[in-house]
Parts: sequence; structure tokens; C-alpha cells
Amino acid sequence: MKVTISIGGRFPTPFRLAEFLEQEGCLERIITFTPKFRLRPLAVRDNHLITIPWLGFVNYGIQRFSFFNNSRAELGYWTSELFERSVLKHLGSCDVFNGWSNISLRSICQAKAQGAVTVLNTGSAHIAYQKELVEAEYAKFGLKRIVTDPRTVEKATQEFLEADHIIVASTFVMRTLLDKGIKRSKISIVPDAVTRRFQTQPKQDSVFRILAV
Repeated sequence: MKVTISIGGRFPTPFRLAEFLEQEGCLERIITFTPKFRLRPLAVRDNHLITIPWLGFVNYGIQRFSFFNNSRAELGYWTSELFERSVLKHLGSCDVFNGWSNISLRSICQAKAQGAVTVLNTGSAHIAYQKELVEAEYAKFGLKRIVTDPRTVEKATQEFLEADHIIVASTFVMRTLLDKGIKRSKISIVPDAVTRRFQTQPKQDSVFRILAV
């Protein structure tokens, strides 16, 4: 079995998965726009790691600089489109395609056409629910902000329908998918892995703190 992973940003889970699959001899390749120097050390052979670094720098600039505030949603859509077109060139002969939401529709369709099983990961709530929630919060402060391009919402919604299976990180995320009509049998809950070991220390002050992992 050979698995191709497609992930835009530097999220730990898919890269740890890639390392495990590499160790087991099951990794076809992992495709990302994160530059190689940002991924070191990564226990994946160079010929199994495909990066599109220029697109990573573009995405970083869009997210980082306030100049793009009013156009960030539209630019995010085009960034995902450019990434997907690059992924299609490097999909490989995989038996399983594992893509992340918002950037995987074309890849899922091509992988299915090649006979692969397609698995979609989403790190947050259904994109339509997320858009409604965040824009409602802006509205409470008198701000009208488009946080997600409508084309991205349409694309991500179609991904949920096209994928053979969907992996989510929590019951909350699953509920938002169920509310939007996704079948429960299509969803698995796999909590995100903690990649660092936390060690508790005696408290030295009276400050109340909350740690969210």
C-alpha cells in the first residue's frame, strides 16, 4: 500500500504520519508548500518529499501583513487553487490519498479516478459553520468582514461529499459536519497528537492559567 499526503501548512500531524508511513515503507510522497528548511528534522527521504516553497512564502505574506486584510479571503482561495494544481502533477501512483480540507478537491477527484481510496482531514469545524460563526462575531462589533471566500466554502463542502472518509479531531467538529448533512458512518474521530512531552512543575505564583492542548 502506498499513501500520498497533501498538506499546505506546517501542521505536525500529517508530517508525523508521513514519518510513520516512511518507516513502514508505505509513503508514496508528502506534498506541501512549507519550505524544506522549516521541516527539519523530518525522517522522510528527499524523493518522498515534494515542496512548493515559493507558494509557502506567498501564503506567509498574505497571512502576516495587515495590508492584505481586506483581500485575504480571496487571496487564500487563489493560493489553494495554485497549490492544488501543483499537487496534481505530483500525486503519484498511490493506493490511498490523504488530503487536508480546503485544498484537496481536485486531488481527491484525480486520486479516485486512479482507483485510490480518498481520506480527508479537517482540523476545524465544517467550513460553512465556521464562516457563519466568525462573521457573526465580527458583526457584534459592527464589523463586516468576509473571513472565507464563498468559492472556498463551496469547494470545501464538495470535498466532504467526494471523499471516501473524513477524519476529524473532536466530537465538536463531527457535530458540525453532521449538522450539515454528512453521514456519521463516513467520519472517524482521531484526536491530534501531542508532539512534545509536558512536565508539570510546582506552581510559583497565584496566577490562574489555562492550558489548551
